Amino acid sequence: MTQWLPKGWQEKKLKDICTIQDGIHTTPNYTDSGIRFISAENINNIYASNKFISEEDYNNLYKIKAKKNDIFMTRIGDIGTPAVITKDEKLAYYVTISLFTNISEEVYYLYLYYAMQSYYFQKALYSRTLHAAFPKKINLREIGECKLLLPPIDEQKRIVNILSLCDDIIENLTKLIEKKELYKKGVMQRVLTGKARFNGFNDDWKIKKLSDICKTIKTGKLDANAMEQDGKYRFYTCAKDYYKINTYAFDGEALLISGNGAYVGYIHYYNGKFNAYQRTYVLMDFTENIKYIKYYLDEYLKYRIKKERHEGNTPYIVISTLTDMEIKLPSIEEQKRIAELLSVIDAEIDNIKKQLELRKLQKKGLMQRLLTGKVRV
Repeated sequence: MTQWLPKGWQEKKLKDICTIQDGIHTTPNYTDSGIRFISAENINNIYASNKFISEEDYNNLYKIKAKKNDIFMTRIGDIGTPAVITKDEKLAYYVTISLFTNISEEVYYLYLYYAMQSYYFQKALYSRTLHAAFPKKINLREIGECKLLLPPIDEQKRIVNILSLCDDIIENLTKLIEKKELYKKGVMQRVLTGKARFNGFNDDWKIKKLSDICKTIKTGKLDANAMEQDGKYRFYTCAKDYYKINTYAFDGEALLISGNGAYVGYIHYYNGKFNAYQRTYVLMDFTENIKYIKYYLDEYLKYRIKKERHEGNTPYIVISTLTDMEIKLPSIEEQKRIAELLSVIDAEIDNIKKQLELRKLQKKGLMQRLLTGKVRV
């Protein structure tokens, strides 16, 4: 028993407060409709899954069935992400997730959901995970041995009320970002095609290949693992984030385009000294407005990559994907106006994203205090 527990709190093993059930280990026969089938990839929105199995298979495969207020948790891959079942809908579930059902009356189900996200519980999960396996996994028996902290039921509900308010704020900010990004997409589709023009601009647009307006299109020369933790310069790979390095090969205003991998076609803008991975394309020395070109590529490069992709192949960029791409160009002044407009929208989105990250950090700190009894409510 943990000695520092607040008065009235208990430390309990998960297996002692609920039934833990594995999902099925075989891939079922999918149908066009029927019982929704959930796997780890759906954990952040279980009702968005578009896979279904028949009622007959559901009844044959599942002795313990998921119900409203039960909880799913990923147990293979990205382990430990929970989701509450919020609807009276039959749900089938795969081996990559586990079901927590028959939750004890001494545990409020939403408190269990938050407690499963706590550092205390996640640390226990991590220590019992089979890290040598690929992908990582944790066995049902080991999940059941993980402990969490339980205050009295009334305090559990008060804690849930506070954390739910945090989640409401996070959800509203997330929806606002989605709304702003949808608005930006609509604006881009109009201003990048000339359907919407600024007052005073009525001249015809030109079409040029990217190679005609960009004098330098090349790749970096470094291995993807060349980054240095305390490096002085930016190092761009095929990831969304940049890393650091102590040497630079480029100096100036550039677009950096991911040449392959999960984020193929992702574009960074940077002005300064930097280095690049051998599959990252570096575009410099533009005769047109570089930020306008970035927005144009943000919107249309993905379609060119998709068009060139062969069935079954991982998408990637070859030099001609870029050099031969056609760009619609208004005058330099109108390009600048378009880029400024879209930059304003981007700044609004970035500001909301910063607010969102701040709220997530605040919630994380609050959870650490509330779910350990350091702060009582």
